[in-house]
Amino acid sequence: MKKILACMTVAAALFTTASYAQVGQTTLGVGLDVGVPTGDFNNTQKIGIGGTADFGYNVGTGTALTLTVGYISFSGDEVGTFKYPAVNTIPIKAGVRYFVGPGLYLEPQLGYTSISTPNSNTSGTGGFTYAAKAGYRISNSLDLSARYEGISRNNANLNFLGFRLGYNFRL
Repeated sequence: MKKILACMTVAAALFTTASYAQVGQTTLGVGLDVGVPTGDFNNTQKIGIGGTADFGYNVGTGTALTLTVGYISFSGDEVGTFKYPAVNTIPIKAGVRYFVGPGLYLEPQLGYTSISTPNSNTSGTGGFTYAAKAGYRISNSLDLSARYEGISRNNANLNFLGFRLGYNFRL
């Protein structure tokens, strides 16, 4: 009787694991990010380069809760003989990823971004962050996405278009 119960427990565990895998994959991804400043931010900064890591925890078919952390540095623009300093950002955002078709997803995000500017009194400040992201999973591992991201701080907005090429690891 104990052997039958043990076999049934193992079978139930395997069935549960197999059915969970069909719901979706929990992932950890790393990626290369490029940011193109827009609006007033475009007047002082050039293209930003950095990287992000994101964690996606599936909560149902086609839906995942996400957490994204990264670093993007925007180099300063030159106006005449004046050069604006670089703006370094460290965003921490939470979101919900909705798969709307095979590989295609939408992901609204909210969070906070720490901002530092070398040799300036703005170092260590930050602001509320929002982003609207759309992406495409080329495969289980490769991911392309684009987003509009805004950082609100001190009655100013730092807005940019972000592009990401990521690699995902299944957990």
